[in-house]
Amino acid sequence: MIKPSKVKFISDELEKSFNSLSEGDFIKKGIIRAIKDLRENAFCGIQIPKRLFPQEYLQKYNIKNKGFKKLIFELMLATVLSILAFKMIRNFGLYGLAFIPIVSIFLTYPQRHSMSFIHRWWYLGVISILVWLIFNVPNNRVYDALASNKRFGLIVPEGASKAVEFVKNNNIKGPVFNNFDIGSFLIWKLYPKQKIFVDGRPEAYSVDFFEKIYKPMQEDPQSWKKYSEQYKINYVFFNHADITPWAKKFLATMSKNTDWALVYSDQSVAIFLKRTPENKNLIDKSMDVRP
Repeated sequence: MIKPSKVKFISDELEKSFNSLSEGDFIKKGIIRAIKDLRENAFCGIQIPKRLFPQEYLQKYNIKNKGFKKLIFELMLATVLSILAFKMIRNFGLYGLAFIPIVSIFLTYPQRHSMSFIHRWWYLGVISILVWLIFNVPNNRVYDALASNKRFGLIVPEGASKAVEFVKNNNIKGPVFNNFDIGSFLIWKLYPKQKIFVDGRPEAYSVDFFEKIYKPMQEDPQSWKKYSEQYKINYVFFNHADITPWAKKFLATMSKNTDWALVYSDQSVAIFLKRTPENKNLIDKSMDVRP
């Protein structure tokens, strides 16, 4: 519901001049009708941009043109959602739903505020970016520039598929130790024949599990030895694109651990196999593929 508004003249002199007009004056009748409409709805008619308001009016009634300050909330929301989306794919749905109206607000801002010059260049910039993406995403130039193994299309990306095939073809038995990022993929490919160590559902695991078991196993060689024996870990299936500090430390430590052999490595995954009599043939055949 729109609340009634007050209408004031910019000066007493102007109001006196208006009142001095005869009642039959068509200008006065038009202004009276406009005042009535404005009192009922202050947003009726064509809104004049604030930059065109008389300076005397702005000073007298302390009107400030906040401009982009009004968009602080939208900017903050867009930033937070962008970070969440890039951190976890599951957040892309929420990101898309909120980002579409936010982008609309920013794209129409110059037009709504009669910033014709900026408006032209604003749209030219946006169109240029869109055209560049249209020509460079489908042919995978963007992914090549980012040194990414992702590809544009409807096919399911290979990702860790080849590594899973290696596990299946060589009949590697669990239990497996894997990192957070690759867990859900392993459930899809290996369950129920094998159970994974962790997957991409943080709500399904306790804080103690992550802080007292999962992370220490990667950060501390003694914790790794203790828990890998406790859980009878036979092989490690690890996404080496994991950028967490504990993941990097774990890979560096495992590459020097003589109790484990690197039997498989590609752009996405490294597989370490425990040196046991049962695994000897595969380890010898793989010749420990570490550099």
